[in-house]
Amino acid sequence: TPIEDATVWVQNLDAPSDSCGDPVVFVSNPPTVQVFKKPGIYWGPPGCPVMRTGDVLALRVETVDGEVVTGTTRVPGMNGAILIVAGDTVSFDVPGTTTFNRDRDTVRVRVDGEAARMLQVEVRRDGDLTDFGTKIYADTTAVTIPGNVINSFVIGDEDDVFRAGRGYVFTVALTDSNYFDFARSENNEYTGRGFINRLSGGIGIFGSLVSTTTRLRAVGEMNDPREGLYRLQGVFDEEMFVGEEPVSVDLMWELYIARTSDTTEFSAFVEGRWMWGEIESSADGLFQSNEFTAIISDTVGTRVRADTLRGTWQAGEPWQILVFDQCEGPTGVSRCADGRPIIFRGTMVQQ
Repeated sequence: TPIEDATVWVQNLDAPSDSCGDPVVFVSNPPTVQVFKKPGIYWGPPGCPVMRTGDVLALRVETVDGEVVTGTTRVPGMNGAILIVAGDTVSFDVPGTTTFNRDRDTVRVRVDGEAARMLQVEVRRDGDLTDFGTKIYADTTAVTIPGNVINSFVIGDEDDVFRAGRGYVFTVALTDSNYFDFARSENNEYTGRGFINRLSGGIGIFGSLVSTTTRLRAVGEMNDPREGLYRLQGVFDEEMFVGEEPVSVDLMWELYIARTSDTTEFSAFVEGRWMWGEIESSADGLFQSNEFTAIISDTVGTRVRADTLRGTWQAGEPWQILVFDQCEGPTGVSRCADGRPIIFRGTMVQQ
């Protein structure tokens, strides 16, 4: 149950003259915060309290019932992080995307840190952070991840952490000892091992971490005849538009079959001119007999679109794209006449 209407302070014990205040008061859902506005979440002013590598922060929470919870954490620091793929070394500090072959390459991470106890690595789908790849904890400063590693968090079904044809957000973090104890302990009725609690007056965690992020573009070997580079061209039928000119489409697809599926699922990098303008995104799809379905995800303004294509395919022949069944335009207004789907007439030809 979220603890509401509590008084929350955080104080930097190593910065008694902190300009943010001594201590800093955290408030619930301040008007300046537009995300994660939920009961029981408390925020401090931006940049406050002052936090430097090695500083000790103290927490104090007082509930409306008079209960008091306290704890401390030592702030870790990260001097640098590098990614090593196929012999190339990339710094996390340099913006950009690293391409790697998930069938033959290995991803290696090395971090230079201070006052840290644990290294945490997270892999998530680029553009959809709810699409979770994997999370790894290590009490070292380096981790090696094979490109073909299986996601152990999927129960009852195998799934790749890295699927060729997708982009990924790759995050590394260094944490303090409180976070380390929280991640590695639990109440186990069989072994008698208990949860390691570092708070006084309550159960939970008051910890700290520092993180950095880079991006990966996963490709793979093309062994299936359906894999390869394709060019999708065509127009949206002008008779199906409401007061608009027809739109020409010219998209390049780099398509890969998912290795751990039953050879029916695929992902593809998609780049070129689409219905809403120029895009550089990815698509997921499914083959069923001689039919296929694909969903192209992209951000239009502040909205995330997921547009569906359906069509037929035959090995060695142009794929006939039959229906594009998305009527809603970027503003949320229907672009279809009489509620009918927009008909897309085009072909997808292997290059």
